[in-house]
Amino acid sequence: MASQDWSGWQDWLDAWNRRDLDAVLSLYADDVSFTSNAVVSLGVDGSGSIRGKAALRQVFAAGLRAYPDLHFRPLHAFVGPKGRALHYFGIQRRHVIEIHEVDAQEKIIVASAYHGPLPEG
Repeated sequence: MASQDWSGWQDWLDAWNRRDLDAVLSLYADDVSFTSNAVVSLGVDGSGSIRGKAALRQVFAAGLRAYPDLHFRPLHAFVGPKGRALHYFGIQRRHVIEIHEVDAQEKIIVASAYHGPLPEG
């Protein structure tokens, strides 16, 4: 697949950009593992990692409340044997690399987000 293959990401991007929390969460497995600086910065868990859809709902709902203008703009998509990665502009135009490992039903079972520094100016 080409590096610009958005097929694995389109539903995820569309749900986030509609601010549709239930649609976003429907893409994740019940026992998902999620690691991100957002887990810490939103005050959910100091370790940066959570497990399970209930905890994920808490993180994502806090993010939607904290950032009413949230919009993700994709830059590059990548695919691998177990999942996919996306490079996008996220909150406050920060570069983000997000990696999803998916199960046989294409539900996200492991998600990790890596945030770049805030842009200057």
